[in-house]
Amino acid sequence: ENYIRLAHTSAPELLLKSVVPLPADKLAQLQTAGRLPAGTAAELSTNLTDVQKGLENLDTQPVFLADFVATGPGLDHVAGVRLKNQPWTIVFVQAEEVFLAPVQAQTRSSVIIAIVIAILVAAIGFFVAQFISRTIVQLTAVAQQIAGGDFSAQATVTSKDEVGRLGDTFNVMTGRLATTLQNLDQRASQLATVARVSSAAATILETDKLLLEVVNLTKEQFNLYHSHIYLLNEAGDALVLAAGAGEPGKQMVAEGRSIPLNREQSLVARAARERQGVIINDVTKAPDFLPNPLLPNTRSELAVPLIVGDKVLGVFDVQADKVDRFTPEDVNIQTTLASQIAIALQNARQYEQTLATAAELSGIQSAVSEAAIVAITDVSGKIEFANDNFVRISKYSREELIDQDHRLLNS
Repeated sequence: ENYIRLAHTSAPELLLKSVVPLPADKLAQLQTAGRLPAGTAAELSTNLTDVQKGLENLDTQPVFLADFVATGPGLDHVAGVRLKNQPWTIVFVQAEEVFLAPVQAQTRSSVIIAIVIAILVAAIGFFVAQFISRTIVQLTAVAQQIAGGDFSAQATVTSKDEVGRLGDTFNVMTGRLATTLQNLDQRASQLATVARVSSAAATILETDKLLLEVVNLTKEQFNLYHSHIYLLNEAGDALVLAAGAGEPGKQMVAEGRSIPLNREQSLVARAARERQGVIINDVTKAPDFLPNPLLPNTRSELAVPLIVGDKVLGVFDVQADKVDRFTPEDVNIQTTLASQIAIALQNARQYEQTLATAAELSGIQSAVSEAAIVAITDVSGKIEFANDNFVRISKYSREELIDQDHRLLNS
């Protein structure tokens, strides 16, 4: 809320520095609260007023241009979003030259191709027939379409000579460019899906509800056949199914399914042992795959470990009904998601442990209150303890009773 950098992947020297200098009273307040180290406002800040304005206007303009780090010659493209459960803002920053590099490269290539084609048309037009001229004109038109952003344009090849080969090469180049852009779009979509699932998980503090929400969202958002989560038991020798998507997952959890950690023919156990993602893209040819009658259409599987720090909490397993569904890029995506799930799981467990501790302390307080002395009488009186049983002690002097009363209350 004070626009102080809490994390930065490429400029760690900016950590715990505000975007613009803080007022003296605010700086002193944060330092007293232990939220900022000692130092002056100038030492603990940068002077990026454009960044400050952009962050303040995120609700109406989530993307803006600014020099975010103040180390480069150009501007940065900044996209931000405010978290709902914390007064924090997450921003993604990319240098303008990096952001525009594919577009500039594409423009240069298209311009070069258009120029080459134009020169060829001019040079060959004097020596070839009308048919060849029309072919070159067509290629020029396709190049112009691509330069205008239409990457679906294809040249019609009607001959096997040099012009025909040029058309084929042109079409191959265009197809590869379109595939690259499609992969970039898919990557962005997958990262957005990870963000949605992680955001939903971060708001849930009940372990069972958290895991069920994650597997169902993952299956739906990534268009998968199935997903489920195994958690490592307290003994650390077995992975117990904790949540599964849909009715099959519910039934498997009810059956109490588990996998020994040392089982060789288990993709899930292998991912936990090796602490890295594992892929099987054709389960019919993999010795590590364990068939499941509740999931008969599984054809490929990906498992990634849930790790916090150096501790393995479990394994996140997803399945598809297509062969060759998963790629190394999918491993990176699911590993990122698994890291977020592991953090959310650890937070939920700590929250539940805190509640249990509070309940236990409340019970102790109630027991002590019930065991408190109800009345102290005279020399012939008695002490009564309010509990399921009453202990009567008689014939104590008043001083002895008062002294014992104090000791009990103090204990």
